Amino acid sequence: MDDYERQQALLAKIRTRFCGGVASRLAAAIGKDPSYVNRLFYPREKKGAKGIGPEIQLATKNVFDLPRGFWDMHPDEVWPDEPSGVVIHGDFGAKKSALPLRITQYKTGGAMGDGLVLREQPGVIQGWDVSPEWVQKNLPYHTSFENLSIVTGFGDSMLGMFHPGDPLLIDHGINICDVDGVYFFRVDGEGFIKRLQRIPGEGILVISENQKYRDWTIKPSMDFAVLGKVLQVWKSEKL
Repeated sequence: MDDYERQQALLAKIRTRFCGGVASRLAAAIGKDPSYVNRLFYPREKKGAKGIGPEIQLATKNVFDLPRGFWDMHPDEVWPDEPSGVVIHGDFGAKKSALPLRITQYKTGGAMGDGLVLREQPGVIQGWDVSPEWVQKNLPYHTSFENLSIVTGFGDSMLGMFHPGDPLLIDHGINICDVDGVYFFRVDGEGFIKRLQRIPGEGILVISENQKYRDWTIKPSMDFAVLGKVLQVWKSEKL
């Protein structure tokens, strides 16, 4: 690995850790044109490729909380304890305000209660603007920032955990039920937000928080797909 490749890999580390892997967010943070920043990641032989010079190095030092001697390090030495596949969004630093990150609404609704399909985007929560610090402190483990979405649940089958219309934060990068938990999923074209529990030899048990609703089992013959795992819920209370 020569200096060009090493510096490019270091910049990619910054893009992943602080900007959700999105080059345009990196560009906005350091005050550069997005097309210019994109060219910093071009292979050397590609037309329009740009090297990472002192100006870019200084800009990143001024904005991000980088280790001492960051630009002289090997990429494998930087943040070596981060779990593979986990994006951690850090504070951009005191010299420049952190840019807000947008968590958008999921395009399909969940069906709770009587199992109705929500054919339009759920609820009225269009999205949230959050700071990188909020993501770091509240969501330390997720597949990537780009996989986070807001889903608004309806019905009363999950009363006790959240109310109809409350926001749920999901990771739609998780598409398998490999651990028990609350998931956003579909069965035979209908959407649900329920607790899923794997039962060896039987299948996946679907559990409602509201005791008025009976548990049921997802069978192999059903068209079942996990759309995301619920990471957090906010339970509203009327005052």
